[in-house]
Amino acid sequence: MGTTESEREPADRLDELLRRVTGPGSGSAAVLLASFDGEPVVRRSLGTTRRWDAPGAPTTAPSFPVTIDTPFDLASVTKPVVAAALLIELERRGLDPSLRIADRLPEFRSPDLRGITLAHLLTHSAGFPAAWPDHDPDPGAIRFRLTARPIDRPGALQRYSCLSFIWAGLLAEELGGRPLDQLVSENVLDPLGMHRTGYRPAPARWPHIAATEFEPGRGMVQGEVHDETAFAIGGVSG
Repeated sequence: MGTTESEREPADRLDELLRRVTGPGSGSAAVLLASFDGEPVVRRSLGTTRRWDAPGAPTTAPSFPVTIDTPFDLASVTKPVVAAALLIELERRGLDPSLRIADRLPEFRSPDLRGITLAHLLTHSAGFPAAWPDHDPDPGAIRFRLTARPIDRPGALQRYSCLSFIWAGLLAEELGGRPLDQLVSENVLDPLGMHRTGYRPAPARWPHIAATEFEPGRGMVQGEVHDETAFAIGGVSG
């Protein structure tokens, strides 16, 4: 006699879930960690840090079994981490999110941009588009700072925007007087004991980091930031 899905042991169902998301045509690695009242109750990992070099081409690069400690690209989870680092810098100076960006960044001092506040950036309501289409190399975000502009007036609507948080990261650097990666480590990661989290890991660590995806022009992205804009401006971004 068979058993129904609801009758299967929870652990078996979780293992089956991981097998599905690391199967053919899916990712090469998956980690599942669940906690209750702050205590881990489920720890599962499956797969390898790298399975392919390109679609249909098995990898010839070093690859390692995934564990619950395997680093992954955080993608947009970076946004709340950078926001926390920025808000700490704000509090140290007796400021709040009503701060006008034009008071700190010269790019916002034109009449049409003077009304944008930090609150607009952090709530995706500054009027910026969702993404920046220019992915050519732009070390130091020089071209970004010259061309990344809103397409709607501030407060008119909420549109999820990576540009808002790139500007938030640039504002954090101006307030803190230090590079963004240093500010994030000092204000957020180090106090939380997140010593294996950060920007631009050393190349020696790349084989031990889960690959993200194959990207034309870059190949299999592993150990470097996946986001095209963050990569274009040097790998450290909001």
